[in-house]
Amino acid sequence: MLSSDIMALPNSSRVKSANFQTLDSPNRTTDEQMASADVILSMLHAISRESEAVHVTRRELFVARAAGRTIEHALATSQLSHSCNLLMSRIVNLHKLVLEFDKDIAGVELGSLAELGVRAQTLAILLLLDELCDAMLYRQSLYQDLFTGELRTIEDVVWYVFGKLDHANKLWLRHRAKVDASAAGAIPSVLGTTRSLQYDAAIRAAQRAIAKLAVDPDLAHFLRVGSSRADAPRVRRACDQLTEVLGIALTKEPDPALFLAAAVLEPEELLDLTDDDDATR
Repeated sequence: MLSSDIMALPNSSRVKSANFQTLDSPNRTTDEQMASADVILSMLHAISRESEAVHVTRRELFVARAAGRTIEHALATSQLSHSCNLLMSRIVNLHKLVLEFDKDIAGVELGSLAELGVRAQTLAILLLLDELCDAMLYRQSLYQDLFTGELRTIEDVVWYVFGKLDHANKLWLRHRAKVDASAAGAIPSVLGTTRSLQYDAAIRAAQRAIAKLAVDPDLAHFLRVGSSRADAPRVRRACDQLTEVLGIALTKEPDPALFLAAAVLEPEELLDLTDDDDATR
């Protein structure tokens, strides 16, 4: 997200005159804030698992059919239909949650599953930074062992991560920008293809940039020491979850035609679609 836009995000961590404001409305409790981060992490893990299940089951389906194993083929087609519908349901739910926070910045449309993952990671990171700010701001003397190098205060940690999120999100937001409908017809198709490739590359770069935060020496020290603080459960939990969210990325894109078919066709009809799709690859 653009740095100026991150600061304008209604529900993000932000600093004003060195005072950290709470993530949501004054009536929202810390437990509810952390629950939101818990939900996002749970959804990301579930989508990652189901996405892998779709790919694995699809391969099993073709193996079973090629070998003439009728029972295994029937089980695979049924499982594929179930996995597709379950994955789509999870994607819709996570998308809805993310939109509540960033639709004014990133829009309501979704360019890819990987984009949803980046947006969800960004939101979870902001939620967890807000929790750390609330837990540590007026008690930083108790947490000096967490800080090293360029990160000497919790404010340093927040601004450092803000800068990295800004860099990670800026390019894909620009490349995903919609072309004005009145001018679309005048744009050569090759430029549309180029824009799509640039968008895909920018999303992958964003994923790498977010993952790289976990191995930044100063931030890694902060998270490692924070995760070991048994005497500070809020800090320990937030550091554990930050480490976790930095390490998960949605990389397996769903096949739109397969998902549409899973929603409207009987399980046994999926094979014709996947056969046709496989033949075109």
